[in-house]
Amino acid sequence: MSDDALKQLLGFRSELLGFIRAILRNPSDAEDLFQETCRIILEKSRQTADVLDFRAWAKEIARRQVLQHYRTLRLRKTSTVPSEEMATLVSDVYLRNSPSPGEMAEESAALRACLEGMPERQRHLIRLRFLAGQGYDSIARAIKGSEGAIRRMVARTRLLLMDCVRQRLGLAGRGN
Repeated sequence: MSDDALKQLLGFRSELLGFIRAILRNPSDAEDLFQETCRIILEKSRQTADVLDFRAWAKEIARRQVLQHYRTLRLRKTSTVPSEEMATLVSDVYLRNSPSPGEMAEESAALRACLEGMPERQRHLIRLRFLAGQGYDSIARAIKGSEGAIRRMVARTRLLLMDCVRQRLGLAGRGN
């Protein structure tokens, strides 16, 4: 199953990392924990028969890794660590409110259509910021603008995209 698990994991990467980030609230720790979680998922996939719900299985592995991470931090007493109950609560809320794969595909298609309808300059900013992961300062240098202006333009563009996606999905006015 490991080849199949790898394909599923690659398709699920953003959602799983988002899940871990939502619970940890520390991007650096989340990235480290994500990598460890992926390693465990691939290792366990070699030992486990077919998994019926890969997403749920992978998220449970991630949740357990987060809880172990909190236990380790608590033992080190390096910082204030949320309780395991809090981590479980955040995890449960996230899982209950996660969109289904079909909903995610529909949202993704709507977002692509909305992006295609935007002026090239706005699409370019969104690509630099979110696909290339560049910071506002480097974008400002690249397009010879001020960092503040870039922040405002990205924020306005995100709002326009959000409104466009909501309209395409028929969610306008529902507060989603």
